[in-house]
Amino acid sequence: MIASPHFSRSPSVRNRNRSSVRVGDYDTRTDPDCGSTGFCAPVAINHAVSQIIVHPDYIEGQYHHDIALLILRTPINYTVAAQPICLHARKQDLTVGRRVQIIGWGKLSTSGTKSPELQTLEVPLTSWDKCVRAYASTGALQSPQSIDGEWMCAGGEGRDACHGFGGAPLIIRDAGRYAQIGIMSFGAETCGALNMPSVYTSIAHYAPWIEANSPKAFV
Repeated sequence: MIASPHFSRSPSVRNRNRSSVRVGDYDTRTDPDCGSTGFCAPVAINHAVSQIIVHPDYIEGQYHHDIALLILRTPINYTVAAQPICLHARKQDLTVGRRVQIIGWGKLSTSGTKSPELQTLEVPLTSWDKCVRAYASTGALQSPQSIDGEWMCAGGEGRDACHGFGGAPLIIRDAGRYAQIGIMSFGAETCGALNMPSVYTSIAHYAPWIEANSPKAFV
């Protein structure tokens, strides 16, 4: 599983032997999750994490190389509620203006509270220059560890994913299937402000590192 180091190394999961990920959940208030038709999905499963592989150039407290792999102790049994997602390893078709989705259980700028249900927000891909202008004064993008192309920029329409979305996937629908293109890295303190997009770690940029460090059984 792909995550952000500032999530995977947070105090709640700093004890790596006890950290876990929950697979197959939609509404954190109910288990199993049932629809209005009476159909219920399989119960969600907590999978223990056996290892957290953090990018070697990541520095705690910064956002450069903000990517990590969570290696699970047991394999995931795929169900109607738990499916893998493809990784989008090319940049050529990720053009400015293309509509993409951020998903997670955090708080949206359009809502006053964090939702227990999985949230989805559609945003546009924006030019990298827009993120550079938005965050130049913060110094967040400046570091000797920075590499051209490691990030991508999305949002800025006056709504955004806020607290609780760190490490969440940015996805597209490509050739009839969903693919992950980014990982939420950081955003503005004034979340959802017009012309203040968020910054995402680029899956395409780190695809070779992901493949090289993934268990061979899953590559």
